[in-house]
Amino acid sequence: MVQIEQHQRMLLQNLIGLPEGTPQITYTNMKTLKHVIDTQARRCYRDDPQSPFLIVTSLPPSFPKEFESDTNRRFTANLQEKILVIETMAKPSHALMAYDLMQPIQRQTDGMGLHNELHGVHPFKVESMTGNWVREGDGGFMRINVLDWPIVAIEIGLSETESKLATDAQGRLEVEGSWTEAVIMVKIDRRTPRITVKRWEHDMPPFRPQTRQYNPIGSVMETVIVTHEMGVMKVQQLLDHTLRKDLRQSQTGARRERYRAEQR
Repeated sequence: MVQIEQHQRMLLQNLIGLPEGTPQITYTNMKTLKHVIDTQARRCYRDDPQSPFLIVTSLPPSFPKEFESDTNRRFTANLQEKILVIETMAKPSHALMAYDLMQPIQRQTDGMGLHNELHGVHPFKVESMTGNWVREGDGGFMRINVLDWPIVAIEIGLSETESKLATDAQGRLEVEGSWTEAVIMVKIDRRTPRITVKRWEHDMPPFRPQTRQYNPIGSVMETVIVTHEMGVMKVQQLLDHTLRKDLRQSQTGARRERYRAEQR
């Protein structure tokens, strides 16, 4: 009974925040899957209220190697639960905005003398230590000597709800084997001229001491809201983020992961 409840909770975590009416299919073969993805994308282009996502169940273990993802189609896969959530519409705006956001950050890192330590990636794919959690990202920065995970990840949300973006951010920070120290989530409101930027980082609640059995959780540390009205753009505040701190913390995280591996 407990195992069934845990399975249901993990399944719901993958589906949380998806639009109502998101179609679901059972995986049969790669050719059929690509056909369904293209069909759902065409429906979305013709009819805006259609969900741009597709839920695929019963994934085979070989799926990550067989699936050649379009760089403009993002997906999340939980191989333990054999489930995939893919965004069917190829949206270049995801990649373009991530690139535009990365440019000033890249100039700042070069000016700080970090060009020999950080490498911009655009886009990228990460996988958990167990291989059960696979996720694509729009952009970010990786350590030169660790090109598997970004220490800063950038995500652009157009169709996703706030709850789904939150789940993605927490996953990037908390999943086993992650090197990510910060996630910058950008939510674009498709109906009003409003952009919400959230900076997620590890946070240790004051009532829980940091021990080897308890790790920090992904939490929103800062929110910036950008609006445009009557030809005037208003920015609530400037995003405050320190890349040097991420570099130091990523080194600490590496030592923590090595300790966990030794204990196992």
